[in-house]
Amino acid sequence: MVKKSSVPVRLLKDVPKYGQKGSIVPIPQGRMRNEWYPTGRAEYVTSASLKALGDGNVTIERDFNFGQRHLSDSVLPDASMNGATRVEAEVALLGPVRSTQILSSLVPATIEFYRPMISSSPRLDSVASGASQEPVVSSGANGTASHSEGKGSSGEPAGIYGSVSAADVVNSLRTILANDREGSRVVLGPEDVTLSSAKLDRSQVDRVKHLGEFQVEIRPKGSAHSVQRTVVVKGEDGNRNL
Repeated sequence: MVKKSSVPVRLLKDVPKYGQKGSIVPIPQGRMRNEWYPTGRAEYVTSASLKALGDGNVTIERDFNFGQRHLSDSVLPDASMNGATRVEAEVALLGPVRSTQILSSLVPATIEFYRPMISSSPRLDSVASGASQEPVVSSGANGTASHSEGKGSSGEPAGIYGSVSAADVVNSLRTILANDREGSRVVLGPEDVTLSSAKLDRSQVDRVKHLGEFQVEIRPKGSAHSVQRTVVVKGEDGNRNL
């Protein structure tokens, strides 16, 4: 299935993480227009061409594993390996099973983000224009953060300047994983993260635009299992104590 922001293209050469020459894959329109087409990496595939190929029988799908070496989920480097073999194994990407295990072990139960609140208060409005938006990971022993949700005048959760997106969550996860030798080799992208409401309906959201708690599902590419965590968005002032 091709997203509206993507176009189907035919690869003119092997491209790691996308597919082998001749494969038809979805590519963001901007990347195709500015990079891949000018450099001869791929060519556009028209609707007429797709119909000639059988349309519904054509697989338009990116192969994330193409050209990538994965560290076996059942075999990890040990002292019995010679030097060259051990180095090769350690620099290889982790497989989906091991990646999920590491995420479950290293990622805390709660990931906090601070955003300036939208408010009629002069003090908050003045802070909003220059507040930092860096994620903060809960340091509590049980991974649970106490916080004030923050309500607007209508009783609904207060809106925030900016937002918290899947990309923001991935950047926070990368910061956490970077401190671990194996964790630094876990490959994650925004497409591997799903944000949803913490309410009973658990409706998915593209990005968080108000204070409160949200659920995040992290599923490495190729993994049959996911890791569930809580994202907490809190109001921010100069001392981050709202």
